[in-house]
This record gives sequence, structure tokens and C-alpha cells, in this order.
Amino acid sequence: MTLEKLGRALVLFFVACGVLANSAMATPETKSGKTWFKNGTEIAAGADVSTSCHARPGTMVTFHGTIAGANVTITATGVQCLNAMLTNDSSPMAPTESDQLRFTGVTVEAPAGCTVPSTLTSKTLKGEIYGDSAVGSRFYERLAPAEEGTTLLTIPIEGCALEGSYPLKGVLYSRATLSTGVESESQEFVSDEETSKFGGLTLAGNAAFVTRSFIVQLVGTGTFQVH
Repeated sequence: MTLEKLGRALVLFFVACGVLANSAMATPETKSGKTWFKNGTEIAAGADVSTSCHARPGTMVTFHGTIAGANVTITATGVQCLNAMLTNDSSPMAPTESDQLRFTGVTVEAPAGCTVPSTLTSKTLKGEIYGDSAVGSRFYERLAPAEEGTTLLTIPIEGCALEGSYPLKGVLYSRATLSTGVESESQEFVSDEETSKFGGLTLAGNAAFVTRSFIVQLVGTGTFQVH
């Protein structure tokens, strides 16, 4: 390889690295002009549209964290959105109001011997749609306590040395798998370690992350999208 070709190759390599780095640093940010549409028509302010949600078949919700130096993993086989709705208001974001999340089939994977109630229900939450700092067609759902900075969910643990009630705090971000402008009968949202870092999730004051994949649908029939 000549020096000229080597130089070109290095330039392409560093450009590619820069693109990947920028992609990796993508974060949710407020975007104006994002509103909910149902059946191709923008939802009017105050005309809330009820929705339901469930875990993607074959997946579980998993909470990972550390309590008193012990690694804790808690799973749930199901999730429900209680009193959830799509609504457009004067905000530049398209709020997704969800009063509460209910997790079912909850068990402790680790540490051994610990137990939790089989059903856990979050505190009252508020939802908003955020855009992406690097990919304009990507969007996130942001679920936060109705009173910012407070507890998302309290997890009571029994039957082991960790016995006690522990708060999950922060903001729960979920990445939409469909792009803005894509209308569908359902929308899938995914939470993982990266989105948990966006929201600064903590369990008992220590860094935590939640993995989940859930499907949101309208109550009744129809299609919807963010646009």
C-alpha cells in the first residue's frame, strides 16, 4: 500500500470512529413538534385516547441493582399500564400519561432465599415523549414520578439478610422500536442498561438498571404514531 492510500485509509477509519462515537453518545432530549396521531389524524388537545400495555411475549422485566454490597436481580413476567392514555397539550412534547405500572409474577433471582410480593405497583407516574440528540427519527418514552425526584417503585424484600423496603428512583426511559411517522396498531418500547443510565436509575441509592420490552396498544381498534 502506498503512503497516499494508507493516508486515505486512516482518514476513513477515523471518520468511521467519529460516526460511531457520535452514535454511541446519542441521548434523549426535548424535541418540539412531536404529537400523537390516531388513524392518521392528530389527537385534539383534551381528547385523550386510552391505551393498554403488556410485556412482549417471551420476555421478562428485570431489575438489576446492589443492596448492602449484594447483587440483586428481580424479575417480573408481566407488566400492565394502569389508566394510561395518549394526550396532546400545549407542551412541545407529546405526553403519554400513565398513572401507574403494575408488575406481576415478580420473583427474586438473586440473592437466594430472598422473596418479594408477586405483584408490585409503581407510584403515580407521568409520561412524556422525548426525541433523540443524534437520530431525528428516534424517540423515547420518559416515565417519571408525578413529583419529580421521588420514588418510582418501592420493593419490599423478605426472608433473607436484605429484609427491608428499598426505593427505585430516577427516570425510566424506553426506546421506541419504530421511527416517528410510522403508524401501527402497536408500538414497542425497550428499556436496557443504556436507557437506565439516561434516567439515573438507583436502587437503595446505588446505580441500577431495568431491562424490559413492552407493547403499547390502543384500547379498542385503530393505529397510532408520534409525528
